[in-house]
Amino acid sequence: MSDDLQIKKDLIAELTKAMEEAAVMSILLENNDNNIDAQNFWKKKVKIKKKIDELVDELFDDWAVDTIAVVSDLKAANNELEEEVKRAKNDYNNLQAIANGLKVLDKIINFSTKFI
Repeated sequence: MSDDLQIKKDLIAELTKAMEEAAVMSILLENNDNNIDAQNFWKKKVKIKKKIDELVDELFDDWAVDTIAVVSDLKAANNELEEEVKRAKNDYNNLQAIANGLKVLDKIINFSTKFI
């Protein structure tokens, strides 16, 4: 995962904590009949929520761009794997084809980890 994506994920996590705390403060203040401050905390919570939504949208956009970049590699690796499977089916004793197939599966796993 790129540093930029990790930074956004970390920001979302911290902003989510802040949003939750602002909501708790708002409720506590409202329960103590301090409605003005309760509303101020709630308004800040709503602003934080909007920032979180913006970051989530950016993460989805980044993910989509990363996905497009990797899809062709993934297709090529799947084609390689298909060829290695054909070779292995034709000759079970061909250990090289089996080893190559395992290497290609490693490539596929590595590509998929870019999205997780």
